[in-house]
Amino acid sequence: MPPPMLSREAGIFAYELRDDRLTGSAPLVLAVCIDGLQALRSEEASFLSEAERESLRQFPGEPRPLGFLRGRWAAKQALVRGFGGQHREWSIANGVFGQPVAQFDAGVKPPVAVSVSHSNVGALALAVPAACPAAIDCEVVSARNLDAIRSQMGEDELTAAARSGLPVIDALTMLWSLKESACKVLGAGLSADFQVLGMTQFAFSGDDQLRVRFRHFAHIQGHALRRGGQVASLVFAASSRIAGGGAPVLEQELALLCKPAGAKPGA
Repeated sequence: MPPPMLSREAGIFAYELRDDRLTGSAPLVLAVCIDGLQALRSEEASFLSEAERESLRQFPGEPRPLGFLRGRWAAKQALVRGFGGQHREWSIANGVFGQPVAQFDAGVKPPVAVSVSHSNVGALALAVPAACPAAIDCEVVSARNLDAIRSQMGEDELTAAARSGLPVIDALTMLWSLKESACKVLGAGLSADFQVLGMTQFAFSGDDQLRVRFRHFAHIQGHALRRGGQVASLVFAASSRIAGGGAPVLEQELALLCKPAGAKPGA
């Protein structure tokens, strides 16, 4: 039996980032990978750079190789769709704060920002021009995380979660995910004190969406979505808006991430 093939194209979602300060619009591409380890291993030479393959060899065993490969595959998909080149021509290294740094090894391209997140069901990645920073995060909702998440929330956030109309752990996971995305877009990796990333203007909607602003960082906004026991979030400039993609941003991406768990996307 031949090895399973990687899913291609179906997990790539292209949008336009618009801002009055931009000339025209900027591409914002999100990609999802839910492939298994065997499929990723069978094709790793087609999308990993030599430096990335060397990093992979340093991992002692599961589950890190799967997360690494899913994240790299999703990131390379987003980079190629949005900015051209071939998968192996892009290399993603870790910055000093643990943040992913994209580099085009086959020549010169304008600076690109990449953001990668993975849970135990898949990986979500984003690529956008560095002049228009944005970041993403994905989480699986779990009551086991309740105490840890509560410890990183302020009183306003705890009150907003209690009044959201959602199970408290679901609402808090959305808020946690937004803080993770904000930390990334501010260039701090995951090293910032989450208490500093206090949120305000909480707008929970009936379709399990949440929009927020950040009290101390008025220049960014956050959007989170809950589906099927999972959460995804996106943080980008407060002055920007997102268009295109065929559906609201994060809807298609989160529906695809729900597939491995067999959850209904609208549940």
